[in-house]
Amino acid sequence: MRKLKMIACAQATTVMMMMLFLAGVAPALAAEKPAIDGEKLFRKNCSVCHGDNGDGQSRARRGLLTKPRDFTKADPTKLTRDQMINSITYGIPKTPMVRWKERFSQEQIGTIVDFIHENFMIKNNRVDLTWWGDARGTDMSLAFADGLKGNLVNGKRLYEQSCVACHGKKGDGEGPRAYFNKPKPRNFQHERSRNTLNRPRIFSSISMGLTGSVMPAWSKVLTNQQIADVGEYVFQTFIKGGDSDGDAPS
Repeated sequence: MRKLKMIACAQATTVMMMMLFLAGVAPALAAEKPAIDGEKLFRKNCSVCHGDNGDGQSRARRGLLTKPRDFTKADPTKLTRDQMINSITYGIPKTPMVRWKERFSQEQIGTIVDFIHENFMIKNNRVDLTWWGDARGTDMSLAFADGLKGNLVNGKRLYEQSCVACHGKKGDGEGPRAYFNKPKPRNFQHERSRNTLNRPRIFSSISMGLTGSVMPAWSKVLTNQQIADVGEYVFQTFIKGGDSDGDAPS
């Protein structure tokens, strides 16, 4: 009998110690989140196209019309963290690069970008990247520089004269010349455009053109005021209005 009481007492003590342990440890365990592994996400989802070494040399590339980006040759001063996050989030239309925003959180996308940056881009480019920083959303309320104010009427006229052939009357990148352009003209109505093209960026793209595309530097032809006029028309008509989604090249 005495032996049974001792066993019962020991069992009760053990149960109480376990309850105390769980009471103290369980909240801590619940509060801890597993670290997001950018490398693991890249290997599982991105390497099939971009390759294990981020150089685009994958088996899948042979069947792709638009070849995957070679991150080992990308200039980190031009391919910014924000641009990479936008590309993963919204995709690059008319290419095999799909949007991942439904599958990954912004935090997960950020870790993938940081893995690519640190392992493929930094090792091959000795530049100062102290500006790399964290992801920042695009401020769509920013005005043109130097106090410029765009005129919608003049902008519409200039757009129809010089831009429709490539970007299309609806700003959807389906102008009569679009078929012959590589990369394809930007679709201003696409979600990616609507989240990243503010007035300053539109002005810069029109003024200086886009390297590696047929988009010329219109500063050679138009004044800053005229560029602001076109930019305002694009911003008000397509970025803020019109039908959403569709395809939008980078």
